[in-house]
Amino acid sequence: MTSICIVPARGGSKRTPRKNIRIMCGAPAMAWPIGVAKASNLFDHIAVSTDDDEIALVAERCGALVIPRPAALANDTATTGEVMAHALQALEAQGITAATACCLYPTAVLVTTEDLHAGAERLSQGDVEYAFSVARYPMSPQRAFAIDPDTGRQHGYLIPRAHKSHYGARTQDEDVWHHDAGQWYFGQWVAWKTLMPPHGSWAAGVVIPRTRSVDIDTEEDLVLAEILLAKKEKAA
Repeated sequence: MTSICIVPARGGSKRTPRKNIRIMCGAPAMAWPIGVAKASNLFDHIAVSTDDDEIALVAERCGALVIPRPAALANDTATTGEVMAHALQALEAQGITAATACCLYPTAVLVTTEDLHAGAERLSQGDVEYAFSVARYPMSPQRAFAIDPDTGRQHGYLIPRAHKSHYGARTQDEDVWHHDAGQWYFGQWVAWKTLMPPHGSWAAGVVIPRTRSVDIDTEEDLVLAEILLAKKEKAA
């Protein structure tokens, strides 16, 4: 099965400015997942979709193709699916196609070749349109509640009818819940092009360790990710 890797890396991150190319353990953040994608030997091509000249330069230095992204797809409202569909259409215009495509986030600095192979293998089984990384919640979301920002007092359980049966339960007896790990999505080429959502009954989650699941949205996330990345590199 041939596959292409697309790294969607716009330049306008607001919560963590320039996070896609922030230096982490001596290299721009996006250089880490691109390096792992190359080492996996899963992809015929690796391309970066971006609206930013500096990100494009980093992509080229990492040996990736650059797909210029229009301004309409470089804002807070553009979806991953829309960016992927545009990228695949741009590659097709260059005569580049494949059976599947992987969306690999530029801040997935903790991704491993084993993770990518697990995703490719799950998709290759043929019963789903997508396979994506998931991680286990550290505690059941059925215990979740809100805190009043002014008084700090607890109120408003997330699942009002569930909290009574889960509040006193032992953690080992609770249901296991997972969340999108924010690393990668392997999908059928046609599914991406037709904007089929990557979540649903047609998609399968591939579990990765929580120690590799850090979605970098804040400065705090970035600090944690760099600590884990340094530990990962030291162990390599």
